[in-house]
Amino acid sequence: MANLDRESPVPLYHQLEQALLELIRLRGLAPGALFPSEHELAAEFGVARLTVRRAVERLAGQGVLRRERGLGTFVADPARATPRSAAGTLTFLLPGMTSIVHLRTLAGAEEEARAHGFQLVVAHADRDPALEARHLTAALSSGTAGLLLWPLGGETDRAPLNRLSAAGVPYVLVDRYLEERADDHVVVDDVAGAYAATAHLAELGHRRIALALFEDTDVSAVRLRREGYRRALADHGLVADPTLEVRVPARTEGAVLTAMAPLAEHLVGLSPAPTAAFCVNDHLAEALLVVLERQGVAVPDHFSVAGFDGLAYMPTRLRLTTVHRPTAGMGREAVRLLVSRLHGGSDAPPQRVVLPVELVVGETTAAAPAPLPQTLAAS
Repeated sequence: MANLDRESPVPLYHQLEQALLELIRLRGLAPGALFPSEHELAAEFGVARLTVRRAVERLAGQGVLRRERGLGTFVADPARATPRSAAGTLTFLLPGMTSIVHLRTLAGAEEEARAHGFQLVVAHADRDPALEARHLTAALSSGTAGLLLWPLGGETDRAPLNRLSAAGVPYVLVDRYLEERADDHVVVDDVAGAYAATAHLAELGHRRIALALFEDTDVSAVRLRREGYRRALADHGLVADPTLEVRVPARTEGAVLTAMAPLAEHLVGLSPAPTAAFCVNDHLAEALLVVLERQGVAVPDHFSVAGFDGLAYMPTRLRLTTVHRPTAGMGREAVRLLVSRLHGGSDAPPQRVVLPVELVVGETTAAAPAPLPQTLAAS
């Protein structure tokens, strides 16, 4: 029986699903046979019962197993107890699996794929273009019916998109896109969200509003959020000052926190210093909040911070003011668009789906203060 690979980018419940199909075949379980309990399967495969439950529910949804309340789980049809053909499989290739944004988007995509009768195979590139290329080769070799791609961003995106176009496999881009290409894509209204957050700060009386973003400004989402920030400044009579834009080179959470420290010191040390910052995502906002606290700058009394993503789990004591985006909705819409291509819509022009966002005011923004005390500005 296949072993589960905990180092694999394929989630454990996906691996377990295939292992359970193999178990049915190896044990010769006939229609109506009682299937092992969640407790037994968790012990046999060394996984949590929640992982077992998810895999069993997926097989039940495919008609392989039948669950009866109070009686247990039974084999429904051994003829279907084989891995699905590639024709019934969609692939979702993500840049990573550590961000809650990616996981929520994946959850929405999985739910929608299941509703349309597709199995969703997941892989992630760990932000490595070479690994992304290998996953793409595997997906194309498997004969996947279609592919969802969350691009890594920048120049590295052109090669995989060219391969997909040449292969003739339907695909939909998620979260970001390349302006020069006519690709189906599902995004959120990045400009409107950044505008709303920056306008909120300006309307609180902040005149010097910093921008924290990543270095890869050629990524559409980052570029558009910067555009929204600058538009809001202009509409509120404020000048975009390049010295107020700080760029973080790294994306892993620990590295972001390390990189943010000198950038925050730069902002606080300016004269006049900014009194607020819009961060292009909540991880940057969280890092900035931590660094400001370490430097003795009180939020929101002396400095206001707004983010973008709407992550509910942020561990700071204050509830972050942030732009909420429908991450699960992105996944669902991307699958719907891909399925429409598979069901006869291949000749339609490229589709652009833009989902609305909402500013949620928390506890990290307040009216602009008097200038920072000199003791803080000098620290």
